[in-house]
Order: sequence, then C-alpha cells, then structure tokens
Amino acid sequence: MQAHPLSNRAARPIRSIRPPSAPTAAASSHGVSEWEGLAHDAGNLLGALGLYAELLTLPGILAPECRSYAEELRMLAERSTALVGRLLTNAGMATGVGITTDTPSGDAIRCLTSLQPVLQRMTAQDAAFQLILPSTLPELPFPAEVLERIVLNLVRNAATALHKASTPDGRIDVSLSVVAHRLVLVVADNGPGMAPATAALFLSPARSGESSVCGLGHRIIHDLAHRTGAGIDLRVLPGNGTRFEVSWPLHASSQGADRQC
Repeated sequence: MQAHPLSNRAARPIRSIRPPSAPTAAASSHGVSEWEGLAHDAGNLLGALGLYAELLTLPGILAPECRSYAEELRMLAERSTALVGRLLTNAGMATGVGITTDTPSGDAIRCLTSLQPVLQRMTAQDAAFQLILPSTLPELPFPAEVLERIVLNLVRNAATALHKASTPDGRIDVSLSVVAHRLVLVVADNGPGMAPATAALFLSPARSGESSVCGLGHRIIHDLAHRTGAGIDLRVLPGNGTRFEVSWPLHASSQGADRQC
C-alpha cells in the first residue's frame, strides 16, 4: 500500500474519538438535522458547479456563441446557492429522520474517483490535490453518500485553511486504505496546522442548534461518523499541516478484497 506523502513528519496527536458501541440510523441529539446537513453539502456542490461555470467562460474553452450558456449556468448556481442559504437559515426548525446506514452501496474506489473532479476544482485556487487509492478495497459498510459528504467537508475545510494562511505550494492529499482491520480515510494538508484550541473544539461534537467556530461541516462530519460507527482522529503537524483520520471497523468477510494493500 502506498505511504501517505504527508504522514512521515513528527505529529502531535490531540486525542481520538472512538465510535459508539451501538450506532443508530436515527439522528442523535449531538448531530445536525438531516435537512440541515443536506442543505450544507448541497451548497458545497453548487459552489463547485459555479467554479466549473467560471472555467467554461475562459477564452478558448467554448465557442463565443456558447459562452452565454456558461454564464447562465453560473447564474443558476448562484441563485440555487442563495436558496440553500435560506434552507440553512430555517434548518433548526426542520425535523430530520437521519440517513439510512444499514445498506452497503459498494465500490469505495469508484465513489472517490467519481468525486475527484469536483474535489480538484474545489481546491484548484489554493492547493494541488491528490487522491491516493490502492488497487482494491473492500465494499463500503455504509452508503457511498456518507463517504462523499465526509470527504467533501474535510477537503473544503483544508482548502479554506490553506487559503486563509496563503500557504505557498499548498497540497491536499486524500487516501483510503485498510489498516489493522479498519477502513481508514485520511485527509491531510501542508498548511500551518490547526491551533490546539481549535483542534480540541473540532473533536468535541456540537449539539444541534448550537453555534460552532468550526462551522456546520464539523457537526455534519461528527454526525455521519456517529451514525456509521466511525472513529475520528486528528493530528496537528506544527507548521506543516493537519491530518484528519476517519476509520470504520471492517467485518472479517469484507477484508479479503484488500489483501493486495
């Protein structure tokens, strides 16, 4: 299995959150409502759509007579984002029932490779993006939507941190592998490193309705991790970035597909 390029530095562990003994598909009191989380992640995707629209308007991409379509696409993305903002404003009043987490949805590699173009566009202004995957992985023990939403939120957080710090030669690496009978997702950046106080706040799930300096994405990650029995680990590399790890236990029958890793 290929070593993670941002994992070979001396790391200062903050602490870890281990998964609950009995995860449930119902929304927890510490999580976000389903509508609130979906609205937030829809905003992320619409933001990426707006970036694609901007790319299409650059000279040489589209024929002059077709550029108006790209502008209309950008306008629709902006208006949709505004509507999502209104949903978020009222999300505290919504009653979610939680995502269904008891039906595996298959191919982890396909899930992330299909998401890669969106992640590259999302990070293009602030960092070089790399997706690191082995040749095979076991079937996901939860819907692919869970993995997509966690990755989108973690990558967006990393890109924002690099942008705020004006990090030269910024880099964000995402990897998924099997380590010690667990499916391990790592999102690492080479920014200045998260402040210890912020890291401690990130590892403390905010209750629904409470504000958080870490943002709504932080609550979504915790909520999805809780529902799927995942553990969260955060390591700060002082002056050299932050490494997030989300891991899920694998059943013995699921690990045979990853013997090459």
